[in-house]
Amino acid sequence: MDEVTRTAEGLRFGCPACGSGLQYDIASARMKCGSCGQSYDLSEIEDPSVNASDGKMDAAEYRCPQCGAAVHTTQTSAASFCSYCGADVILTQRYTRVNRPKAIVPFRITREQCEEIYRKRVAQAKYAPADFSAQPTIDHFRPVYVPFWRYRGDADVQGAVGSAVHHHHDSRYDYSDEYSFTLSGGVHMTDVVYDAALSFEDETALKLRFSAKRAQPFHAACLCGFYAETPDTPSMLFGDGMRELAGKKWQETFRKQISGYDGAKARFPEDQLEVSADLMLMPVWLLAHRSGDRVVYTAINGDSGEIVCDTPVSNSRFARLALTLSCIAAAVLLALQLVLVLRPRLLAALCGVIAACAQWIIGRLSRDMRIRSQRQNDLSWMRAHPDQEKQKVKKITGGMQWYIPALIICLPVLAGTVFAAVEAYNANSFWASMLSDHAWLPVVLQLCAIAVFLAGFSQRQDTLDDILFYARLAAMLAALGVIVAVAADLPLYLCCIGLMVLTAISLARLNRAHNVFVSRPVPFFGKEGEEA
Repeated sequence: MDEVTRTAEGLRFGCPACGSGLQYDIASARMKCGSCGQSYDLSEIEDPSVNASDGKMDAAEYRCPQCGAAVHTTQTSAASFCSYCGADVILTQRYTRVNRPKAIVPFRITREQCEEIYRKRVAQAKYAPADFSAQPTIDHFRPVYVPFWRYRGDADVQGAVGSAVHHHHDSRYDYSDEYSFTLSGGVHMTDVVYDAALSFEDETALKLRFSAKRAQPFHAACLCGFYAETPDTPSMLFGDGMRELAGKKWQETFRKQISGYDGAKARFPEDQLEVSADLMLMPVWLLAHRSGDRVVYTAINGDSGEIVCDTPVSNSRFARLALTLSCIAAAVLLALQLVLVLRPRLLAALCGVIAACAQWIIGRLSRDMRIRSQRQNDLSWMRAHPDQEKQKVKKITGGMQWYIPALIICLPVLAGTVFAAVEAYNANSFWASMLSDHAWLPVVLQLCAIAVFLAGFSQRQDTLDDILFYARLAAMLAALGVIVAVAADLPLYLCCIGLMVLTAISLARLNRAHNVFVSRPVPFFGKEGEEA
């Protein structure tokens, strides 16, 4: 009986002992027979694709009828769900030939280890939906090999011209001497990897920290029971990136040779750099959890166990959290009222500060959503679609660091407090200057809150979010006017109630925005009907 046969499903690797199909066993890193239990090293199994003149190999391609995603394998059973849109459908299958990779990093994380890593990660997400930890969800993990371009760059530089400046001085003068240098040396880079599939985001690839250290020559039997994506980017897509990297390494080498000099420069002769790329496969445990027309992806590095899992927040759990935080805020304000006897003016200003902090959070999330939706953080996609680069957001607001709002609010208040303490005759006069009906503190707090609120503005696409933004801004300006010009308490309390209600609605929308941010639209790769 032939050990390797071609079937309608691609290649079939038969057991030499009993003829049953072999599968790659992750735990032992050997080919194992499910019937007789025999196992074999990959070197004992013939790979008919290794000497293919066209550099291709036979494979069974599986395509999702809903989203168009396609994966291939050398031999497997029928696929009953899609790892990219989460649909429980029978994937259509066809016989085809695909590019044969040069190398592969085999799976080292078993399914049991994968599930344990995922359970630990979901256990940390206290507010994730309950079905995220359900066994039917976990059962949808699929071992997928993601294609990467592995680059190598070599340059033997001769006669490169560089310059440097040497500064020195004596008791009377400072001197600057400029020097020119002629340098020779080499730049050698190996195993620089970039993902070759546009459907696999660079952001995820970076977080998974892929490494080619355990790469070994590709063997078609490694795909028995596993799936692989087909690369859809040209091999030299990151050729200019390799040249930039080589230039940086060259500058580092030059500076080490010219130590003690300032402003050392040496132009790297990019035309002398020889860049080559070959295709390799990296292991990923992939899970798609679908809710409506959105999908939440979980990816686990099948070699190191690194995990990327952005979990959404359950609406019911978020509502309980919001209620708890509201009770805590009410208790804090009540405690302050009992201890400090908060006046309505100061209470209105504190409500403005809360609204400003909420807007800063909303602005940050809106900015990140805009960047992700336009795939500005996906270098592969941007390089493959250079015409889209012109659509980058020209003005990104709402992106302040966390300490900027704190400084805007706290520094003027702190300065004013120190000034009031210095000017006060005693403790009673100090607290009176801070908390009385004519105190300056509420006005300064509200002005700072409005500044932070405006700085946190971010472009949105949802009309309701825009309406809520301007409604809260109007409420904050109205509160400022009442604090400055109106002595009655009722208008101040009405401003507080209105501002807090609007802020609560905006925070409820924030939960929805977060769930959109951590998910992706159901992918559509436009591959239906593509010919082999």
